[in-house]
Amino acid sequence: MKIVSWNCKVGFNRNKAEYINKYNADIYIIQECTKKDIEQLKDFKKYSTWYGDNIDSIYGVGYFSDNYQCKLLPEHNNAFRYVVPYEISGENEHFTIFSIWTKDKDIDNKKIEYTEQVWKAINYDAYKQYLNNSALLIGDFNSNNYWHKQYIAKKVPSQSDIIKKLSELNIVSVYHEYYKCINGKEEDPTLLWQMSEVQRFHIDYCFASLDFNIKNIEIGTINEWRKTKYSDHCPLIIELELDKSEMAKLKNVFEYEFKNWNIVLPKENIEKRKQGFIQQSGWLIQFCFGSENGREYMDYYSHNRMTDDDHMRIYEDGEKKDLINFKIGYLIDKDNPEQTKINENEYYEYNRLVSEELLKKGFGKFTMNMALKAGIDKNL
Repeated sequence: MKIVSWNCKVGFNRNKAEYINKYNADIYIIQECTKKDIEQLKDFKKYSTWYGDNIDSIYGVGYFSDNYQCKLLPEHNNAFRYVVPYEISGENEHFTIFSIWTKDKDIDNKKIEYTEQVWKAINYDAYKQYLNNSALLIGDFNSNNYWHKQYIAKKVPSQSDIIKKLSELNIVSVYHEYYKCINGKEEDPTLLWQMSEVQRFHIDYCFASLDFNIKNIEIGTINEWRKTKYSDHCPLIIELELDKSEMAKLKNVFEYEFKNWNIVLPKENIEKRKQGFIQQSGWLIQFCFGSENGREYMDYYSHNRMTDDDHMRIYEDGEKKDLINFKIGYLIDKDNPEQTKINENEYYEYNRLVSEELLKKGFGKFTMNMALKAGIDKNL
């Protein structure tokens, strides 16, 4: 599936449509087009739609596709300008796209920061069910970590805050994942501010949930921009594949946690819901499967001597939950030996209960560090 996102700059005419169509995308997300543009390009693609609020301009966001139908979600809140949620459906594929073109004025036409629109939207309760499933946020965000200090000084959410929140929802920037670069350190600009070749910024993004496999990411070249001068934005070209394999969301969330070590869950264990362990790159990871209120999950306990142990549950929809874990130590009161002894006993008693919980799950591969925390050497 190929998606192109492009801020076409004050209108989307026939010439611009023909220019962008050379990418042969399945879906086109177009910012700064008008309702009239969509009406005049009815023959461009089989399915099309437009959204605008006419608060400060006639421009809005457009959608075009031959293969995927698009429907505005009933939970849409127009207070988040423009973070527009669509239900996308194709052959055997259903997911959500949040079409983005953030504005620096709120619904009452009062001045705000661009980041506030996305921040409020991704924290909106009615959107959580969609953000926790197969979702894309794509378009012109008008923000970057370049301006991090500015946002901090104004005490408003920064691009870093948005990235962190989306990461908690298992949603990542496909450009930064694909090119292994840090936010704010991008080599490819997506905006040539006011048609200047000097003022280059990266402010257009696609964020995707982890059940989308990233195939390829491109940014339209500066050379093309020099020739056409159609827009001060370069198109963002994304190729993704929605992973529809069994327990895909769970699998991808787990593997994202350990991506730096190329650790993957064995296919057989997932298919048969078979517990097992992984010993690789300094890690010992034990895992098992279960169900809770109709939701399947996988529990795992991970240990690496270079970091703290983790005891986690991942549900089939990708939700993560911290489980009871060994305490690291106890408080020593030099002036009160009796209290120190009480703290010590409570510490080992709690860790003993944790060890029992792990053993019930079949996590019997205790490292020396785990054994010491559990007080096994003290015969507890």
